[in-house]
Amino acid sequence: MKRLLLTGFAALSCAVLSAQALQGPRIYAEDMNPGIISVDKATGKKVVTRAESMSDVYSFVSAYGENWMLGNPSSYVRWISEDSNAVTIYTDQTTNEPSPSHNFVHVLGSSFDPKDSSYFAIGKPVLTRYNPYKIDTIYFLQFYVRNTDSVDLGNGNEEVVDTVFVQYFDFNGMTMRAFTRNGSNRNMSPDVDKYVPSTRLNTAAVATDTILLTTEWADSVNFEEGQLFGRLVKMVPENFNSLSTSGADVSANVTGFAITFKPMIKPNLGDTFINWNDPASFTPKLNGYGVRVSYWENHAQDILTLWRLNNTFWTISSIADGQTINGWKSYLPTTAYTTTTMLDCDFAITTDNMSVSKFNNGISQLKVVPNPASTASEVGVLFNLEKSSNVHAIVRDINGKVVSTINEGAYNKGINEMLISTENFTAGIYTVSVISNFGTQSSKFIVQ
Repeated sequence: MKRLLLTGFAALSCAVLSAQALQGPRIYAEDMNPGIISVDKATGKKVVTRAESMSDVYSFVSAYGENWMLGNPSSYVRWISEDSNAVTIYTDQTTNEPSPSHNFVHVLGSSFDPKDSSYFAIGKPVLTRYNPYKIDTIYFLQFYVRNTDSVDLGNGNEEVVDTVFVQYFDFNGMTMRAFTRNGSNRNMSPDVDKYVPSTRLNTAAVATDTILLTTEWADSVNFEEGQLFGRLVKMVPENFNSLSTSGADVSANVTGFAITFKPMIKPNLGDTFINWNDPASFTPKLNGYGVRVSYWENHAQDILTLWRLNNTFWTISSIADGQTINGWKSYLPTTAYTTTTMLDCDFAITTDNMSVSKFNNGISQLKVVPNPASTASEVGVLFNLEKSSNVHAIVRDINGKVVSTINEGAYNKGINEMLISTENFTAGIYTVSVISNFGTQSSKFIVQ
């Protein structure tokens, strides 16, 4: 991994980031293209594809790819470990020689912001900061490589029980930070001041679930063919409700969760977890844990608005023990890299005070005319209101940059029209979002 070219920041403040020079962590071929086991051992149900298991939930990976027209991402397994003692030996793709790598990620998690208009691209209603909700289930794909089932602790063999901690955070337990790249680039993570280096956990969590990994949890790894097989995990947090506010804090209903792995058999410095280069030559004894992450290469996810705070974060070795490196403390946002990396996790939510139909019907029939439009002209944005409401609109280009805004005004129930000048628009694809008191609708249009 190249050294991060980042400079410091404080909560709710901006730092300077050399984004052009910054690269993400190395992705090894052996960790790519992970598969799913054919049967979920916990439930006995067949798990054929990710889509069949996660069809009615909020998937930011899917929404981001659709809304930004990036397509499906690539994926790989990101290993999580308590420390960096153990190494994985890969095969250098250039020299065909062994390439040992110390694992450097010790906590990995994601923020969840239901206000992000990207969710319109996959047919999901977008909430506002005033809408609290309950997280029913969090889904992610885990990879538990179990090399050792028992260990002699002096009184005979004992079953090895490894532990995964999943912590949940509402917005009061999270920190919003910012760095500079194409504007003030924001990110969310658990409270950076309440991270405890000795445990890798955070005292700001509203709840912590413990997964005890025994033999029955073990997934499979094919060392010879370089294949990994994972299992779909369904976390059902008890009473994990978001908070909302009528105040000015637009991050009000952002939530998040973080994953930490603690093996029962602690690795010594230099112990080998997997030897992909020569799998037949070593005797595996360490158990390992990873999750699937998705990425778009050479594409940086910029979060330039407070209405989009979906991002992934991780704790890496240089900050895991309480250090502050180049201004980063406790958690590093993966949005800092020129390759976008996201934890492949989905959220099933329930909203108590507003139904899905109200979100969809509060504002509807959004249409941009003419489409395609011409530069140095104007377009009409037509929309239908179920009730009279204050309405404003935001136009973004394909990179998410705000290029035009229509200030809030009062509109009557029924069909309404806004006029937007395209005088300063360049040729390309744009998204207009019309925001009312009851919901939001978005639509794409082309300027040529």
